[in-house]
Amino acid sequence: MQIANVSGSVFVKSSKSGITTLSMVNSTSYQITGVKAGSVTLEFKDKKNTAKVNVTVTADPTAALNGRLLASNCFQCHGTNGTGGFDKLTGKSASSLFSDLKEFASGKEDPNGIMAAHAMGFSDEQLKSIANYFSSIR
Repeated sequence: MQIANVSGSVFVKSSKSGITTLSMVNSTSYQITGVKAGSVTLEFKDKKNTAKVNVTVTADPTAALNGRLLASNCFQCHGTNGTGGFDKLTGKSASSLFSDLKEFASGKEDPNGIMAAHAMGFSDEQLKSIANYFSSIR
C-alpha cells in the first residue's frame, strides 16, 4: 500500500492480533508484517488531518510454501501429491484433515502408531499448514 505525503504518526488497529511490525519503507510506503488473516485499519495522523485505510488480509503469501515444506515429512507414505501410500489425502477439506491430525496428535487415534509420532511433533499452526497444503492439491 502506498500513501503519498504522509508526515505524521501511523497507528494500527486490528480485528486480529499478531501484527509484529509496521515499518516505513520510504516516504510514501509502509510495510506490515506478521498480520494474520482478518481486517486491519491504518490511521495516518498529522497535526490537521486523520486518514483511515481499511486493509483486508486474506493469507500469508508464504503459507503455501511453509505447508509444502512441513508436508514433505508426509510424502514418504502419502506421496508428494497426497494420492499414494496408506491414505489418500487429496480431495479432503482442510478442516477434515486438521481434525484427523489433531486426533493423532492428542493420542486419541492409534497413540503408538507412526501418525501419532509425527503429528505430536507439530504445533496446531503447523498442522493447519499441512492440512491446507494437502487440501489445496487437485
